[in-house]
Amino acid sequence: MRGRSGQDYIEALRDGREVWLGNRRVEDVTTEPAFAGAIRSMAANYDAQADEQLAPSLTFTQDDGSIWPTSLLIPRTPEDVRRRGLAFRIGADLTHGLMGRSPDFMNAMLTAMRVASGFFAEREPAWGKNIEDYYQRVGSGNLCLTHALLNPQVDRSAAASEAADPGVALHAVKETDAGVVVSGARLLATLAPFADEIMVSLHPGPPLKPDEEAYALAFAIPVATPGLRLICREPLSHPGSDRHPLATRYDEMDTFVIFDEVLVPWERVFLYRDVEAVNTAHRATDTTTFAAHQTTVRSAVKAELALAIATTAADTIGVDGFLNVQEKLGELVDLSQIMTSAITGAETTVRPSAWDPGVFVPDRDGLLAVRGLFPFFYPRMVEIIQQVSGSGLINIPAETSLTGPIGDAVRRFYQGRSADAERRLGVFSLAWDLAGDGFGSRQLLYERFYAGDPVRLRANRYLSLDRRPLLDRVNRLLATG
Repeated sequence: MRGRSGQDYIEALRDGREVWLGNRRVEDVTTEPAFAGAIRSMAANYDAQADEQLAPSLTFTQDDGSIWPTSLLIPRTPEDVRRRGLAFRIGADLTHGLMGRSPDFMNAMLTAMRVASGFFAEREPAWGKNIEDYYQRVGSGNLCLTHALLNPQVDRSAAASEAADPGVALHAVKETDAGVVVSGARLLATLAPFADEIMVSLHPGPPLKPDEEAYALAFAIPVATPGLRLICREPLSHPGSDRHPLATRYDEMDTFVIFDEVLVPWERVFLYRDVEAVNTAHRATDTTTFAAHQTTVRSAVKAELALAIATTAADTIGVDGFLNVQEKLGELVDLSQIMTSAITGAETTVRPSAWDPGVFVPDRDGLLAVRGLFPFFYPRMVEIIQQVSGSGLINIPAETSLTGPIGDAVRRFYQGRSADAERRLGVFSLAWDLAGDGFGSRQLLYERFYAGDPVRLRANRYLSLDRRPLLDRVNRLLATG
């Protein structure tokens, strides 16, 4: 049985979805120049699953012969946990860690929800079955998912129900025999123009209030569902440009999602009007841990990219022999190694799932530590690239200059110690793309906030800490003093 190919994925995007770019509707996302590079990168992800060498790591075969991505493998042995980690690594390598919403991210979350289907079934038996059926739907079709988590930034000081316009936040409008009708908006749906389905996912932010049942929702629907509208931010890609090698390939697009009386079929509802469940599900179902496994692996690959670019830039212009530059590059080595070590520890120190003792979960603490630190690590990595590269980052001529009347001068004066002008300008264009241009700035902002408010994340790490052993240690010291 053949798995989903990159061309299969592209063809599925031609489904009439409502995507807006500026003041025009994009009739076919697969032919939009601003989207072309990211769609090709996504298609390559699917094609890799059929590659003779990569397929054994990226896929597994179900009893019925269907081929599923390893990111949906339920880890029933400690080796399965490591197998999932390897698949995350290979997938991140394909995009150098620059596409945070590659399909394996949501697959990691969905796997956790499937393992914890009992959490949903305890509240409503149909919800548990819906999770199990949806997991089967996504796996058998090898679908690409994204999610929308947060309410619009209208008034962060007020709860959704207390806003001047309480209808802005996504909420249930009415019920029908076919399902629940919802309206309002959600952000930030990264990758949504290129995804098959969108999940209004479990709530990781400020908790809902007890009387906000209408806002307590978790479900999944196709991106092409009638009434669903995607508003894209300004594109950061540069189609056809050699000076923007990262932005051209990996601008995964962020969107604002508007629901205009969208019907969500009952069989696609996972939680509904259950405030307590929505507020606690993200942690109680191990969704956080499964997602952090994928994101930590991706972050480690991205750290290696930063180290590679900084090292190459330093070598190209001959500053790698300076002690101050070596110290900065050594810092990048340490930051990268911290993440790699956390992954190794998490995949080695596994535990049984609370929902299914036959399923193994990676160690949570090391993964969440990296999740909490990377919003601070990554800006420092970008800063080091800037410091090592110096003024070379803002002194890159247009790519046509090498072939024009001033080509000889450019080749002479833009050469590096270990590279000709074309190579040197290529290296520094790569560095500018990651550490200076709009694409790089968006990457930095993404890493700061993709998992939520980093301040809240750190505070929650402290609040969830079992402090008794720490207090006992102090008390023992005082008792023996």
